[in-house]
Amino acid sequence: MYSNALADFSLTPHSHTVRRFNKSSSGDIFADIALALGQAVQADMVIISLITPQPDKPCQTISFINNGKICDNFEYSLKDTPCEDVTASNFCIFNNNVQELFPNDPALTEMDIHSYVGAPLVDKCGEVIGVVNTLYHGSLSELENIEVLFQLFADLISSELERCRTLQKMEISRQVIASANEGIVICDSQKQILEANKTFSDMLNMSPHALQGKSVEDIIASQYSGHTNSEIWHTIEETDHWSSEFWCEADNGKLLPTWLTVNAIRNDAGQIEHYALFFSDLTDHKVAEQKIHFQANYDSLTGLANRQLFLDRLGLSLHHAQRNNRQIAVLFIDLDLFKAVNDSLGHIQGDQLLRIAAKRLTQITRKSDTVARLGGDEFTMLLEDIHSPSELEEIADKILQTIAQPIDLDGQHTFITASIGIAHYPSDANTADQLLSFADQAMYNAKTAGKNCARFFTREMQVTADQRLDLKHRLDRALSNQQITTAFQPIINLETGRVEKFESLVRWKDQGTHISPTHFIPIAEEFGLIRTLGEQVLEQSCQALSGLHAAGYSHLQFCINRSAKEFPKHNDPHPQWLATAEKYHLPHTALCFEVTESVLTPNSLTQKQFFEHLKNSGCQIAIDDFGTGYSSLSYLRQFPVDILKIDRSFISDFTQDEDDLTLVSTIIAMAKSLGMKVVAEGVETQEQLNQLIKLGCHYGQGYYFSKPLEQSQLLTFLQRHEATES
Repeated sequence: MYSNALADFSLTPHSHTVRRFNKSSSGDIFADIALALGQAVQADMVIISLITPQPDKPCQTISFINNGKICDNFEYSLKDTPCEDVTASNFCIFNNNVQELFPNDPALTEMDIHSYVGAPLVDKCGEVIGVVNTLYHGSLSELENIEVLFQLFADLISSELERCRTLQKMEISRQVIASANEGIVICDSQKQILEANKTFSDMLNMSPHALQGKSVEDIIASQYSGHTNSEIWHTIEETDHWSSEFWCEADNGKLLPTWLTVNAIRNDAGQIEHYALFFSDLTDHKVAEQKIHFQANYDSLTGLANRQLFLDRLGLSLHHAQRNNRQIAVLFIDLDLFKAVNDSLGHIQGDQLLRIAAKRLTQITRKSDTVARLGGDEFTMLLEDIHSPSELEEIADKILQTIAQPIDLDGQHTFITASIGIAHYPSDANTADQLLSFADQAMYNAKTAGKNCARFFTREMQVTADQRLDLKHRLDRALSNQQITTAFQPIINLETGRVEKFESLVRWKDQGTHISPTHFIPIAEEFGLIRTLGEQVLEQSCQALSGLHAAGYSHLQFCINRSAKEFPKHNDPHPQWLATAEKYHLPHTALCFEVTESVLTPNSLTQKQFFEHLKNSGCQIAIDDFGTGYSSLSYLRQFPVDILKIDRSFISDFTQDEDDLTLVSTIIAMAKSLGMKVVAEGVETQEQLNQLIKLGCHYGQGYYFSKPLEQSQLLTFLQRHEATES
């Protein structure tokens, strides 16, 4: 019935880096998941299978675990097996006599299977694409946690299958889009053109359709002299790259000087599957001059005016308005949550979104108006000949509605909104810099008001801006005068009751008043003070921890919060974070760095590499306030995370709120399956503690155990705690 064959299964799940699911990772993500599932439910066998779309084709396994060992894959028919029932329902469990229930499945008898549990694998469209099932030689007795674990693992497997499928479909286009904005051609391994962009077809005065199927060798051979085709392709075979200048003759006979770059794209086996060709037009010096002019005055991504050109036009417009008694206005437009979209979908899609937003803004303005991109996701608009505030309100409302329309990013629908600040001449300001600054302040006010809205500049905004700037100056002085202090809150091992960790918490008392970190940390990030702040907290933490280690508490670890803005921009073989620990003769294992889950994005390559460097050095990584962000399980698995900290907002009511209880229990189960520990923050009652122990949570932190302590209180607290526990 079964055969050793993978048939036409084309997914390559082993093609990406795999974070461990157990201590001996196989290198195959589906095998690792199957091993973890087998351990979690104590199964004798675990099988993950895909259902082929053809009804006459069998089911194909992508992972088969037998008694904890990875075995060869095989194919089998769903008919008359328990898997057939699974594909028609959400979950199936047969805790005994499965052979009698499915007498036409001889494999159950051959493998001596008496119990079976299975769950369907469902894609994002709701289609059942596979099955995950566990087999047992004996009967099942404890069933209460199996369905929850199976759903967790089934979702994880489905997510990985979906990701593999998406990567396969988008890899070629991603490679092309990630390259320069020039003439682009993709051809197969036989050098036949599969795709050519409009830029290239325009160069040759040919339609993209006419280019498809044409041999790229004919194009190179007809316009390039000095090298033979064999020399070119031999160089590419050896180096994966070739580039040179040559003349390209368009279909209308026009000669175009171009620079051609050819890159080979290989598969995992090292074989060339595709070639990417990039054509740059080098027509003449005039084109170069025009390009220089454009780069000096326009944004290269969107084609809009840049900051310099906008300010020039604003200055001229102000001069004209002053001479002719006219009114003008400046709108400062910032896209809401653009960074989240950019990090989630990638920079290529983020750039596409910016281009779409720019196009929408230009479509709703008059010819006399100017739309500019200042940088990032910030746009400005200069409106001339304004007659009333209501006119500005109508324009702002139209912008909000236009930006909020759904955006199609290569088949994926995305929604985004904008916050708008409005400054008016002559009522608000009479210089270009002031108008732009006041519009920016009004936009900031729109952000704090909830986003997706517009606000006019008011003098109260200037007061708020002055207060923020004053707080910045006070914080700067506090950092210079070493007035920032650190408190430490214990983290308790819920199984042993032992204090194993402390979290370092920054404190600032200014002129007798405590300033909340929620107020001054954003200021530190905004004005570039966060690195100095973080260094002082790290220094104080290492000093305190060194004293505790010397007093005999060498097992203690300190958890230190770091902002994403503190990460080094480039890989540092010996970062300051580790150097500070070594200064106080602390092992790297004594430090755990806490970051928010917003850093878990697919494009955070530098941050991921830095995490791995810290991990390899012996430090631990914790994700703080887990559950409040937007990271996915797939991203979490890719980072070397040791600890998940459940946000206190979920702990405060989870003994009464079923939704919070479900979320907390799911996070704990998920973390365990990924080999991570869990810290519950904000534990304040015995009832909360009892429930966390019941769920198997590893650590607890909160006022139930202790408030944050000063450094001078740490040793006394530890001694009293030990005496109480004994």
